Amino acid sequence: MTIPNKAIKRLLAITLLIAMIACSGCTPPEQATHTDFIQISHGWPKQTPLHFHPQMPDSAKSYKLDIAIRRYNRFAYTTLPITIDLIDSTHRVQRLQIDIPITDSHGNQLGTGFGNLYQHRINITHSVNPRKLRQINVWHRLDTLISDITEIGIFATPEK
Repeated sequence: MTIPNKAIKRLLAITLLIAMIACSGCTPPEQATHTDFIQISHGWPKQTPLHFHPQMPDSAKSYKLDIAIRRYNRFAYTTLPITIDLIDSTHRVQRLQIDIPITDSHGNQLGTGFGNLYQHRINITHSVNPRKLRQINVWHRLDTLISDITEIGIFATPEK
């Protein structure tokens, strides 16, 4: 049995329409978020910095930076106090101290998750010039080894 030419054209048109609808919510490359995650396998000791070297492809744009915490829901604290150093190309340091909320006032986990794993993301700064930012160092200020955090990540998103 042969398929008529008209049916092939219809099938092709429907396929293209479905592809266009599926990609209508796609983010163009110039607006894409660039991420860098560091896995924490055996706990995170106090005063042990994690070093990030963010890749921001468009040096003509400024970026906003977010930090994400991937953790188990059994994390024993309601906030995670961290220090973030933004180090520029001249080795100048901008230090930020942030208390990342883990639960709300009722003890509910913040962020999104599945099962006992959650990710929570907050903004740390904006208007970052990618030509100047060289490195980001992150460490926690708790007095103990943290074992219920699985990954720490940095998100760089172009500002509009």
